[in-house]
Amino acid sequence: MKVAPLTALVAVLASLTAAERPLRAPPAPPAPPAHPSCDLRRDARWGDGACATGGADSGAGFETRETDEDNVREAGEEEEPGKREGGEGKEELGKGEEGEEEVERAKEREGARSLTEEGDFEKFINEGHVHIVYFYAKRGSEAIRRFLTEYNESAKHLLQYKVYLATVECGQYPVPGYCGQDKVGRTAHGFRDGQERIAFPLDTLFNLNAIVASALHLAMINTVPILQTAGERKDLELRCRGRCDIIFSYQRTLGTYEHRMFLETAHAYQDQYMFAITTYTAGTLGLSPTAKDQEVGHSLWVVHCADKTPGEECVVSSYRRKMVLSQLVQFLAALQLPKWHEIRLSPGSREVATPYDHTEMPWILLLHDSASRSRVMTLVPHLAQLLHGTAATLTFDLEQEGVEVLADLGLSASNIVAPALAILQPPHLRKPTATVPLLNDYDDPLEWLNDQLDDLQIQPVLSKEEQGYAPVESLAELQQDDELVQEMVPEERLLHVAALEGPEALSAALAPSPSRTLAALAFTLHWDPVSNILLQHLDSIVPQLHELGSHASLYRVNCFDWPKVCDANGISTYPVLRLHPKGANNITYDGAISGAGILKAILLCEGSTPLEVTSGEVLEELLRLSPSLHPALALPSPPAVAVGVFATLRDAAGVTQAAAILRGTHLVARHISPAATSSMCGSRAGCVVVAKPHDRYQPRRILRDHLNDPSAIANVLRYATLPVMGRLDPERYAALTQSGGAKADDLAPDQYHVILFLPAASSEFPSGGREPRDAALDAVGQVAAEVAGPDLTFSWLSMDDPTARDISRSYGLDERSRVLVAVNLHAKTVTVYPHADLAPSSLLPWLQEVRVGALEHTLTLADNAWEPSLAGIDYLRLLEEDAVREAEDNLILEMEADLSTRASADDELLDPLFAHEEL
Repeated sequence: MKVAPLTALVAVLASLTAAERPLRAPPAPPAPPAHPSCDLRRDARWGDGACATGGADSGAGFETRETDEDNVREAGEEEEPGKREGGEGKEELGKGEEGEEEVERAKEREGARSLTEEGDFEKFINEGHVHIVYFYAKRGSEAIRRFLTEYNESAKHLLQYKVYLATVECGQYPVPGYCGQDKVGRTAHGFRDGQERIAFPLDTLFNLNAIVASALHLAMINTVPILQTAGERKDLELRCRGRCDIIFSYQRTLGTYEHRMFLETAHAYQDQYMFAITTYTAGTLGLSPTAKDQEVGHSLWVVHCADKTPGEECVVSSYRRKMVLSQLVQFLAALQLPKWHEIRLSPGSREVATPYDHTEMPWILLLHDSASRSRVMTLVPHLAQLLHGTAATLTFDLEQEGVEVLADLGLSASNIVAPALAILQPPHLRKPTATVPLLNDYDDPLEWLNDQLDDLQIQPVLSKEEQGYAPVESLAELQQDDELVQEMVPEERLLHVAALEGPEALSAALAPSPSRTLAALAFTLHWDPVSNILLQHLDSIVPQLHELGSHASLYRVNCFDWPKVCDANGISTYPVLRLHPKGANNITYDGAISGAGILKAILLCEGSTPLEVTSGEVLEELLRLSPSLHPALALPSPPAVAVGVFATLRDAAGVTQAAAILRGTHLVARHISPAATSSMCGSRAGCVVVAKPHDRYQPRRILRDHLNDPSAIANVLRYATLPVMGRLDPERYAALTQSGGAKADDLAPDQYHVILFLPAASSEFPSGGREPRDAALDAVGQVAAEVAGPDLTFSWLSMDDPTARDISRSYGLDERSRVLVAVNLHAKTVTVYPHADLAPSSLLPWLQEVRVGALEHTLTLADNAWEPSLAGIDYLRLLEEDAVREAEDNLILEMEADLSTRASADDELLDPLFAHEEL
């Protein structure tokens, strides 16, 4: 397998971190039948130390097996020379075949085994479960010598996990297939049960932590799934409900000390929990990692599913301490304790005994009387689960227990108004003089509790809704656009846009159908407000589509639930609307998210293009935008029509191809008639007639240039079909800057936007009209009809518009006067028309001088003039962070794919229904 170097890991860890002593799991208390760790494959057979169900109908409960670490000695314990490892007898080493194996094991305790003789390699990889072999040349570089030191030290640590390391010096023992010049010194090869599973590039094994972590991942590749998306995590949760809890970790970088600690913990506790890991931020969606988590690059959560029914959501509690072995063990041990405890004293005793006395967890004390007991008992199960493993949740009946006990705890009964909440340090850490934080008569204690836990340097507790296990859109970072959030509607109310569940449903929706002329697919995220707004617009236009005779079908795909379907369709941003017309290439809608815009696009995309015009009479009706000729012309704001008039089909080839480019955005027709060509175009070469009856200043225009260049004529038509003098709104601005070959991010140096600013008092809008009646506007509009082109556009703005007022201030204009300016956004220059008279005799020469650069500019715009006033998500920073880890992500995917392919041959270990076990 060819793998890219993992350069990101080298930058993260430059020095060796001292390892903690090997992990040994403490004896686990008896667990209820429904709460083991579980290998979720039906009828699974033992593979890597996981437990398994006995099958769906076995009725035998859960089986467990003795794990490797149960027989591991404490760190520092040395076996006496001459005794067999793990044996009770005193058989001397070196006697017989078993004695030879013990000699080899003794050598391994000193570091990686050195394979030197013919057959050593084959014997080594077949005598145990997991092995790693490094092939090198004796005259290697200094970097290889440093690596061998780390490699030998790692071998000692991995013995307890029964993962064995070896080296082969290819000059002494040339192993066929591994000692070639292209492999020596470059990779370490991982084997399971005698079969090679993976090749680790040397850059991924940069120190002891990286080597141990990589080896453990190889050992547990089928029991610690690597998840990529939140959808995969949700699927794992669904399968764990009623069966197991999940220890889930985000590791931004693999091979770190934290990654190693997580895997060592997973190895020891895999018979009690389901462990899973992700290296993708998308995999943590809904878990709300804190700013500190994001800073340090790792997080850990417990997803409590074992006590949930299939219809209940799992609840999350966060790990809030350092990712070090001792604290991880304490945390997991605390998870075995009761979630909460009711304090009841023995008669005549003032001693408070709890299951948490031997831990260092703070006490969360819920104080109640008979009147508030029901409120507390309703709150405590949920609060205790959120705090499980982090704090001890206790209830205390003020009426049953004595005031002396409260005094012993540092509380005064006279200061308590039930229900109350207090936070205490555990008894062995409690100071007699310490002040106990107290919250009286609370309704929602989470905010206060977070503040107090912050003071104890414990990260805040999130409510179920804040965790994302209620509707995910409640997450603050997904609610930037509050106005949009308020407009969201449940997807169940979207009656006309069918949901596609999976790749099979998508294929069926796109399959050819005699009754369907177009399929519109909305790729969305269910928590995203913009996606929801798009779906609302789609749902609202379906009745109009039916009224207009459309046979289009509308569908939606939730990319949160079906990420692989969206990835396969190239969806990387949301929402995306794809139009799939029958017999033509799909089109991505890039217009405004509005019902009118989407309706027009579907109607224009649905029919054939170009539209064939068969006679002169039909041509005239089409140029008058007769609704009987195309359903889009029946809309309240019909599109302009561009008709190519040519003598032959060959002459019309350029316009025919341009019509395909403009499909879905413009109505393009074709009329083949030598007579019409002569009468309308004035030449045999043909022309394109643009009809826009709603344009007051240029209702019809004839184009004769670029007719043989499809791209050029398409760009010209994008501009020519717009009103020649229209109100400058975002939609018009986008169309103007992207027409004539100019784009918003690559503006043509000679493209000028001429803008007429009208004072608010002068703008008298007629009833139902879109443009004001103004003499200055008419004068400029008439000039625009003569000289406008892709490099010289005309628009107007009224000072009634807040945008116009903001722009006029940037330009230094008088808001009370009519002002005409020419703006070159590429050069960031503004030139103000100096005369009060807007007659063509003075306006035309000024425009000519502006175009040739003969006039001095009035001002130059500042670089920050167009910065948005509200801060949004810093997507560029996120992209840069993702780019830094791109090489690592690619490597991980290649490793996973390789392991998945090879592991599929393992005897029925994998269930193809679930992607998690494929890793």
